[in-house]
Amino acid sequence: METEKKNGRGKKEVSLLGLFGKKFLEETQGKLAEATGISFFIIDYKGEPVTKGEQEEDFCEKRKEEDIRCSECQITRAFAAAKSAIKNCPYIFTCPNGLVHMAIPIVVNNQYIGAIIGGPIRCEKKALKDSELGDTEQERKAFLDKLGEETEYQNITSFTEKRVAAVADMVFLLFKEMGVKETTAIKLGALEHKEVHLSDIRKRNKLLEDKVSQLEYELLKGKLPKQFMLNLLTTVSSFSILENASRTENITAEMASVLRYYLDNSSEVISLSEELKQIECYLDILRQQYDNRLEYRVYCQKEVEKQKIPIIGIFPFVEQLVDFGILAGHFRGTLYIDAEKKEDFCKVVLQLESSGLSVGHFGADITDGNFAQMQEQDTRKRYEREFGKDFEITADPNVITIQIPFQEIK
Repeated sequence: METEKKNGRGKKEVSLLGLFGKKFLEETQGKLAEATGISFFIIDYKGEPVTKGEQEEDFCEKRKEEDIRCSECQITRAFAAAKSAIKNCPYIFTCPNGLVHMAIPIVVNNQYIGAIIGGPIRCEKKALKDSELGDTEQERKAFLDKLGEETEYQNITSFTEKRVAAVADMVFLLFKEMGVKETTAIKLGALEHKEVHLSDIRKRNKLLEDKVSQLEYELLKGKLPKQFMLNLLTTVSSFSILENASRTENITAEMASVLRYYLDNSSEVISLSEELKQIECYLDILRQQYDNRLEYRVYCQKEVEKQKIPIIGIFPFVEQLVDFGILAGHFRGTLYIDAEKKEDFCKVVLQLESSGLSVGHFGADITDGNFAQMQEQDTRKRYEREFGKDFEITADPNVITIQIPFQEIK
């Protein structure tokens, strides 16, 4: 059975029967009747009976025939229940019969969903105070004295005013505790629903992030070779004209190896030794192309050969050092690449000794017209995907340092 429904304004309403069930409510009111000697029944927030109480007192049936006001019990009880809900406390009232009743609100999740009504009870002291029976206390006493002569009236349970209040407070505390318990259950259910919803959102976001990352990676792989392909193809063309086929063949083989590696490799991470191996091939091609204006030395400590790094994770920085420090003019220089383990980190240092330009442009604002800076930004993103914030890339004039957590590729 559903515990909630929507009203005309789209707001969720808590259902009295949906939360507690009719059987439970009838059992509860029955136990209260046994313990107190008072008949109870439950109405919903509209004032409509939800459960049946004990059989109506003979006295009440008789009075309904004598006094038209006594035929409006349901309206009186609904009004009393509304007052109890407004004040959030028991409301004790006297009916036109001179009998005392109690209305106790049932509130769940800050919503008034109904009330439990107790009575009738004989309590002359309380009835004497109620103007419902007469304008003066003398008139009210005369009315009660007349009722007291009737046997049916005497058969109704008699309580002191203090005891009526005590029973009303006890029932109020009981249903208040039940309301708190159900409120907690509703809130927990809402939290679970939200958590499931958030979990779905997180999964969708993760799929989108992975897709974006893959697209960025594919974009980088698509862009990156274009910048050095011109150099490589120019080299092949030059040697084909000016030199013998043997040298051309060697360079073409190295070029094919580099291109095949970066274009065909579908992995996002590779070992440090593999990255450096491809970088050496590329540098050797450039060294031959530019008449030994570029020299290089690559050192990889054995402990870090299997270090995990993003594919094309060092290449962009090598390319920038060479392009801006040597190839941009008629400069000569030597590029040193050293990879070593430093405590819990792997440290890769790229140092260019050159008569040419420095790399002071690194870290500048990214602009659409500066492919080198865009390339650096893409590379940093890929490091962040693998190592989170636990990595560092610094660029000083002619020196670039990459420090990442020591993690061997699986």
